[in-house]
Amino acid sequence: MVAQDWKIQPFLGLGSLKFGMSMDEVGNYNQLYGEVDSVFDDKATTEYSIQMLKENQAIIPNSEELIKDLNETLGDVFEVRRKSDIKLTYRNKKLIGITVGQRNKEINIDDIIIFSENQRGVVSKISNIYGKEKILGSDILFENGGFILIGFASKDRNAEKFINIMTKEEIRKLSRESLDYGP
Repeated sequence: MVAQDWKIQPFLGLGSLKFGMSMDEVGNYNQLYGEVDSVFDDKATTEYSIQMLKENQAIIPNSEELIKDLNETLGDVFEVRRKSDIKLTYRNKKLIGITVGQRNKEINIDDIIIFSENQRGVVSKISNIYGKEKILGSDILFENGGFILIGFASKDRNAEKFINIMTKEEIRKLSRESLDYGP
């Protein structure tokens, strides 16, 4: 693996993986990013969440908008590649999200290694480049960078950590939801 293959490109993708690619196009990079170990969808869970929101609309702020957002995700498909610790998310057969786990020690943004020993230093360096972060529970959102560091704000030092790289549209949705349910 080469550092460029694991370089985050805000709102564009990761290395050779670009948002908007089809599963077949992504498959051209199996040698770099590993073979697909599993493919699944989350339809049953999403349908349950939609039903719960509908039943509780009177007490949940912006539930209509949340239902609309969830309906858009009903067809999402996820691809897991364990060798490189990544999960790819497809909507309408196009890549819209890339999640990378902490076992991947090469993922970087602007030559800052995401999963280094000094997490505070990583967050500080990223903030200097992409502006103030938003703390969302145990996660840290960098709207201008197009990603969220999952588990980085956890008080549990052993909490599993991920980075989720997203399109502008997905970041906007997440940012809007954080205003509704902010810290």
